[in-house]
Amino acid sequence: MGVIKNFFLKNAAKMSTKDLPKDQQDFILNIVDKNPELFEKIAKEIKELTDKGKPEMYATFEVMQKYQKDLQSTMQGEDTEKLKQVANSVMGEDSK
Repeated sequence: MGVIKNFFLKNAAKMSTKDLPKDQQDFILNIVDKNPELFEKIAKEIKELTDKGKPEMYATFEVMQKYQKDLQSTMQGEDTEKLKQVANSVMGEDSK
């Protein structure tokens, strides 16, 4: 991926995770760095669906399901407890 595209993708990831603790932001950025093309594709498809009027939450869910296997392979070997913490933070729940 080009340097400029990678820069903008990283900045978009930083902006969308700004409310998360720093360690969780870093965790997500590391995952994005593993497969930036996948996350660029996901972002593009979510935007296309929201531009057509689909609520962002539903669009995100639909696209994430479509790329579930790719996401699983990208996250393979990651700390499952850290993944749970990030998921809980994103969902607005306490870390458990």
